[in-house]
Amino acid sequence: MDCEHNIILYEERMSCTMGYASVIGHGTIEFIDDENKFEALKVIMRHYHHEEFKFNTDMMKATTVFRLKVLDMTGKRRDNIHPEEKTKIHVSLE
Repeated sequence: MDCEHNIILYEERMSCTMGYASVIGHGTIEFIDDENKFEALKVIMRHYHHEEFKFNTDMMKATTVFRLKVLDMTGKRRDNIHPEEKTKIHVSLE
């Protein structure tokens, strides 16, 4: 997963670089069966809502839920915005 893309242009030295943040990982996907789907969806909804979110259970028939079991992951970030460089342009791509 990549995010926080931006182009950093240094006019004075006529160069540019790219800023980013990324996470790379490996894992296995497990599909959640119908009898456990409701509980799995409640867990997902708790992530996005403070209180219990009521959702239309009829839509569960058309919904596939899966779990990612992470085996390993690593992340890195390149900011490359140097405050000591006076002449630069920072262009966000988001």
